[in-house]
Amino acid sequence: MGEFLYKGIGGIEATSPGYKTIAIHPAIGGGFTYAKTSFRSIYGNIVSNWRRDGTNLFLSVTIPANTTAQISVPTSDPQSLTEQGKPIAQAEGIQVAKTEHGAVILNAGSGSYEFRSTLK
Repeated sequence: MGEFLYKGIGGIEATSPGYKTIAIHPAIGGGFTYAKTSFRSIYGNIVSNWRRDGTNLFLSVTIPANTTAQISVPTSDPQSLTEQGKPIAQAEGIQVAKTEHGAVILNAGSGSYEFRSTLK
């Protein structure tokens, strides 16, 4: 059951051995309005918490030291995406990789991030 929660709902996956590189692609919906998930890797705790409030999505992600992640933030409006209240283009430690399939894909270094986006 634990793997279903952190991987299936939180979207935490290793993209290299030992979670040196990580993918975060949360599964928003399915009758859930929020999820709090984490996984303890050899590098530290990986967190993917999300909450949907109407058309707003709040996604909190923690990436441990000495690791990197590709984070998929679902959104119906890529221009609405912010990190700690700042437009994503101004966020420190994050680069926009691409927009695809209703999500903005971000490359991020270690740290804690607070995303907000708009959903339909």
